[in-house]
Amino acid sequence: MDVDVIDHTQNPERTICVAARGDYSSNSMVGVDPSIERHYADVMESVEYDEEDVEAVVPTVGDIPVSGTVREGTSHANNVKTRSLIHQLIQRGHYGVFEHVQITFAVEGISRPCMAQLTRHRHLSFDVQSQRYCEFDNASVRRPPSVESDSAVSRDEGVTDVAEGTERIFDDAVQTALTAYNDLREKGVPKEDARFVLPEGTMVNLTMTANLRSLMHVANLRAKADAQWEIRELTEQLLELTEEIAPYTMEAWEEQTPMEISP
Repeated sequence: MDVDVIDHTQNPERTICVAARGDYSSNSMVGVDPSIERHYADVMESVEYDEEDVEAVVPTVGDIPVSGTVREGTSHANNVKTRSLIHQLIQRGHYGVFEHVQITFAVEGISRPCMAQLTRHRHLSFDVQSQRYCEFDNASVRRPPSVESDSAVSRDEGVTDVAEGTERIFDDAVQTALTAYNDLREKGVPKEDARFVLPEGTMVNLTMTANLRSLMHVANLRAKADAQWEIRELTEQLLELTEEIAPYTMEAWEEQTPMEISP
């Protein structure tokens, strides 16, 4: 499985902060461009921060802080206040403002069972590679780790022993299904009907758009150690990419939501 970012909200964490400041300001946010330091400094003027915020934010050239303070109106000061406010919002449970940031991901090689789990999260948006229009004569099928191991762990049964020969059983079943698919296609059965014999583990590609609040909700459920292995793998990749886009948000969320991430 491979995941990449197609697009995302520009100035994501500043957008969150502008929305949050608008909730408690008598002034409109009309005309505010968070990419302009002067505009953003005006919006963030009264946001409090502490020395931890200063130390956590790498200063830009000429903005080096002294004794836990920052030069007001600078990029560094704005970033320090961004971190502080993001942490305050997460701590207060003020998650609504995080919905203003959207990220669109491309996912390559997800199985149908994993996709079924993912699409239960109705606040996400999806487009999935069609088995009606795309050929799957050389389809790739995901092999679960338990098939390749001498033991397995499941939520219902705990740790179980896996006997020898499971790889052969699995591979034979997959080959039989793919052969049947190709035979049906050669005999004139449409792709949309021949696909009924494809294995559940057949991998497809999809495009997914989520806002930050939804992503945090998904991660709360799907990154835990007792989640199914494939959706854990997907969620961990989503979180790694999101951390590059919204680092202060992910930092604050992880502090607020400790969990046992899969080993």
